[in-house]
Amino acid sequence: MRDRANADRAGSAPVRMERACSARIGRWARGVWTQGLVRRISPMRSAPVRRRGARAIVLAVAAVCAALALPAQAQFDAAGQAVLMHQHQVHTGNVLSAEQGALNAGRAQAAPGKVAASSVWSQSLGALARGATAAAAAPDSALRFRRDPALSARVQGEQAGVALKGLSMTPAQMRERFDALLLRYGYARDDLGDVAAAYLAMAWEVANDRNAKDVPGGEAGLRKQLRRALLASPGLRTLSDAQKQELAERLAYAAMRHGVTYEVYRQTGARNDLVSLGERVRREVERQGLDLRRYELVGGQGLSARR
Repeated sequence: MRDRANADRAGSAPVRMERACSARIGRWARGVWTQGLVRRISPMRSAPVRRRGARAIVLAVAAVCAALALPAQAQFDAAGQAVLMHQHQVHTGNVLSAEQGALNAGRAQAAPGKVAASSVWSQSLGALARGATAAAAAPDSALRFRRDPALSARVQGEQAGVALKGLSMTPAQMRERFDALLLRYGYARDDLGDVAAAYLAMAWEVANDRNAKDVPGGEAGLRKQLRRALLASPGLRTLSDAQKQELAERLAYAAMRHGVTYEVYRQTGARNDLVSLGERVRREVERQGLDLRRYELVGGQGLSARR
């Protein structure tokens, strides 16, 4: 765990933000998928301290949600901040690449004669990108899956090894808050369509620096649109519960990282980092079959190609 003495010398800003992140992620659904994730920065004693504290908060919470463990002897001087932010950017890129690799790994893991979950996901995003409206090849129930605690534990273990090492917020806590968010939106945690819709809404907001709540009915439209695309994929019927669950678990962790990191950057005015994060998320989803910057969110419809 990060040295508490160092945190205290910095005014305990990282500690406060870890607690704020833990306490406020559950309030995500109050406004929008990314808004309200992180408590706004509390006033501090002086302008220099506020500047240092805000930067420290960006680094600490981005570490929680972008899979970066900060060095134990981190200091909050200007040079140290520059080094740490560079490390954050490098590690964030590595995490997004690793997450993409994990999503794609299903192609090699599928049993003979079975389609990989990542292939169904990519096909569905590709169909959505083309505006395809094929009839459902599977019933709505095909998106549901029976959760296996052992599989959840394995995916959480992978997240702990890479993402949250040394920090107080565990992968289990991240997932609990994501599940609570889904419940408050009326989504089901054991439904691939609902989890994927939450991920895609989050990614659209981050990639476009937009607020989905500004589009009444936009999120509901996206949810229906994505469900249709998934159900139209011929391979969906062949997916096992384990395949659907693993894809849903990985999408959930990716959504949490993107959303919290975005909100911290937005609230602290880290504009360059915000733009960089948006581009990385855009590329991540584009590799899966959909360029989110080419689409507008339309009420009652979901994503519609910009003209």
